[in-house]
Amino acid sequence: MIIRNLSELFPSQHGIVRRVGGKRILRQRMMDMGLVSGAEIVFIRCAPLGDPIEFSVRGYRLSLRKEDAKNILVELTGAIPLCLVPPGEVVAVAHIHGGFHFKQRVERMGLDVGNKFTLLKSIRGGPVIIEVGEKRFQVGHGMARKILVNISHSPSMDNQGK
Repeated sequence: MIIRNLSELFPSQHGIVRRVGGKRILRQRMMDMGLVSGAEIVFIRCAPLGDPIEFSVRGYRLSLRKEDAKNILVELTGAIPLCLVPPGEVVAVAHIHGGFHFKQRVERMGLDVGNKFTLLKSIRGGPVIIEVGEKRFQVGHGMARKILVNISHSPSMDNQGK
């Protein structure tokens, strides 16, 4: 389970609201707009300068200031950025955010949508080391933020069952 501030989500990320914080009047306003514990929320997009941020919640679109979104804790569901995956996990590429050249660069490493690979090492705010087949690659933090993955299974779970 990965918990993040609502302001830290990326486009097309899904989550479930777990806690609305901040001052009482702000909390009440957020709850009146449908941001209550258990509500599903999807990051749609952000303005060119990063503020405000648009979300989909309870069937409608909602725009929030980034400062207000920091007060809402969300449990990530579905695909998450590669940079948030703990080491040792086997993951599958779900979506690649980026332009044509970025996608080509990622595909040359063997990271097509649906392909599985293992995350070997992850340094918070730094590079990620992955193993695709028999090859290892170092992916910068900026690239790792744009590669959304689904966790397939953990090799340590395989050993527990034996």
